[in-house]
Amino acid sequence: TIPGRVGNFSKICSCVKKPNFAQNGVLQEPHTSKPLWQDGADVVICFTVRPSAKKSKLVREHDNSIRVDIHATAERGKANDELLSFVSSIFHKPRADITLRHGHTSRKKIVSISHMSVAEAQNILSSLLVE
Repeated sequence: TIPGRVGNFSKICSCVKKPNFAQNGVLQEPHTSKPLWQDGADVVICFTVRPSAKKSKLVREHDNSIRVDIHATAERGKANDELLSFVSSIFHKPRADITLRHGHTSRKKIVSISHMSVAEAQNILSSLLVE
């Protein structure tokens, strides 16, 4: 098993399940239905990404998951780079504070934002999400 992964990643990150990270960093079974959660001093958000969109934007799905439409194409990490820059701009954090934890080659991404609380992230997301 790859460190940080347990079982089927697409099952774990359905963007409505919360992975449980044990102290050693190994991903355990999910046990809640929120797209964002606190991990120490960081907030962790699960996104579904759609590359090659007309413009980059956040969209709330009917199941309360968060979709990000990204303008960049999904080749050679361009969409991942734009996703992290987009997240950096909407949360007003330096790019160095944003980390892609999982999903480098998947549409399901788990992104970590350093030094932010869930309440702060929820306030920002609720003001920006488009139905």
